[in-house]
Amino acid sequence: MASFKEMPPIEMLKEPPARKGFLELAGFQKLREQLPEYLKPVVTLGFYTGMRLGRDSKSQVGAGQSLGSHNPPERGRNQE
Repeated sequence: MASFKEMPPIEMLKEPPARKGFLELAGFQKLREQLPEYLKPVVTLGFYTGMRLGRDSKSQVGAGQSLGSHNPPERGRNQE
């Protein structure tokens, strides 16, 4: 087994700037109260896991409902 002295140095990658526009829990709860019932599970999952729907998602939400195709404008990483 190699010792730490024998291992080559590994250059760390730069971290991208933090994303902006996240909701705090209180804001999420307020938003969720206003949603139709069929959207609450998928939005809740997204909030707690950070999962986002794909750009051309046709994900089934439940009870025959579909979010359909949503094509938001292109945005850079650092935009709000």
